[in-house]
Amino acid sequence: MKPIKTATFRGVKYKIDFDAESAGSCDPPNRPPDRELCVSEPIGNNQKTLYYMTHEALHALFWQRDEDDIVEAAQDLSRFLWRAGWRLK
Repeated sequence: MKPIKTATFRGVKYKIDFDAESAGSCDPPNRPPDRELCVSEPIGNNQKTLYYMTHEALHALFWQRDEDDIVEAAQDLSRFLWRAGWRLK
């Protein structure tokens, strides 16, 4: 599967980097034009990948929320999607 290169969250476009050296990061939405959303977890068909992707996407969507809120939401959402059968093709 070829990873995506960009994604738009709430009308703000981000460059997606799946080869990040940090655990994951998301630039603030007011940092044009080189905003990045980074996920260091190798893309795999597992719940951990789903969690990291969900976690960073939630930062992009709700930048103003604190880390505890993002962690809780990412855990709940990734667990729900995994149990519902989400898998990479």
